[in-house]
Amino acid sequence: MNRRAFLALGAAGIGGLAGCPGGSQTDSQTVSETTTRTPASTVTATATPTRTSTEQHTPTETPRENPETIFVHPGGDDDNPGTRNAPIQRLQTALNRVRAGETVYALPGVHRGPAHTRRGGTAEAPIRITGPPEAVFRSDRGLFLNHSHVHLTGLSIDGLVHPDRPDDPTAYAETLVKINAPLTWSTEDSDSSDGSVPEERFVRDIVCKPHAIGNCRADLIKVNYSRNVEIGEFRLAGPVGVKFSKGEKTGHNAEIVYVGNPPSGDRPLDRSRNVHIHHIDASAGHVHGELVDLKPGTHHCTVEYCTSLGGGLTTDDAAPTVVGHNGHHNVVRWNEIGDCAIPIRFDGVYADLIYENDIYGNYLHEYTDTALAFENRDEIGLEQQRHICENEVAGDAIEAMTADCEADVPAGDGIGHLGGASPWA
Repeated sequence: MNRRAFLALGAAGIGGLAGCPGGSQTDSQTVSETTTRTPASTVTATATPTRTSTEQHTPTETPRENPETIFVHPGGDDDNPGTRNAPIQRLQTALNRVRAGETVYALPGVHRGPAHTRRGGTAEAPIRITGPPEAVFRSDRGLFLNHSHVHLTGLSIDGLVHPDRPDDPTAYAETLVKINAPLTWSTEDSDSSDGSVPEERFVRDIVCKPHAIGNCRADLIKVNYSRNVEIGEFRLAGPVGVKFSKGEKTGHNAEIVYVGNPPSGDRPLDRSRNVHIHHIDASAGHVHGELVDLKPGTHHCTVEYCTSLGGGLTTDDAAPTVVGHNGHHNVVRWNEIGDCAIPIRFDGVYADLIYENDIYGNYLHEYTDTALAFENRDEIGLEQQRHICENEVAGDAIEAMTADCEADVPAGDGIGHLGGASPWA
């Protein structure tokens, strides 16, 4: 496809919605798509573990043509068995019923929230939440993934809850996807002397790969106290941080992906790790702040093959940044970042937590400040990092950014969201 051909999204939010089989269209908004990835009509899931009679829910005992799939449609009924021809109505009802190895399939239409997982799957039999791009989840309180082994793919997520008020910040959801949100509140969650959250309280094996996502008041996808998370292969289909761009709020909480938390005396350090963020297409010009914000304490996270143009939204005194590259052993590589103030920044306030990071193979252009900024160069510098090299930069940059890499640094396959194993190519 053409590199500059993108999902068209107007003030009406994410649309293009089909109705229930034989029924009328659920929402009047439409969308023009240059590329549509539509899953096969039959969803295949891994085998369902045996359940005891006390675990059975009466509506799901009715025989279904896809016994491991629960179909959902806004025109359905929560007392239905959940077949394709007799779907249930609410996504939350499906999440209440679904068990390890089963799939919740959202049929085309506008699915209203909120919704949160009630249980997780297993490594061998994850719970899957999926649907075609024309299945749109829309809620002012977002989608909460609070359990391990949950895979969200395919459908679209839209935070413009009131499409008739696109210039009103209160018409948008605050955050659209929250991963392990309940563990964000206080040090009361800490069960160890060093103020850390024990491993058993982390969620793991989370996949968040919608077709398109956009329109929110603050940050888009927030990850807390998690490990082994995959986020990506989606188009940014609407603005992020509209309470700043359309409202009177000051600040810069407008990240597409926010991992961890800033160190604070009232919460345990968030050591989220092994978060793989890739193939985000944020090049259509939708307003957003940071593409990714990796907070101090995060480690072994990778940001690769993403495109961000026009990011770095902020309305406070800080220079707008596209990637907050903090924590330790985190990697930012093979991304295209342009039309901004500062592509990448180290936050020197937490210098003792920021070390052994990599920045290589990125294309950084059309920025007004510098390619790599240090918030406090006296406290943090290149000597604490691992590989900073072979970036293509068009503007002011320290010498190391374009220096040759060592032989052990891997080579990529292209740059930006069309590089690597791109779903958009």
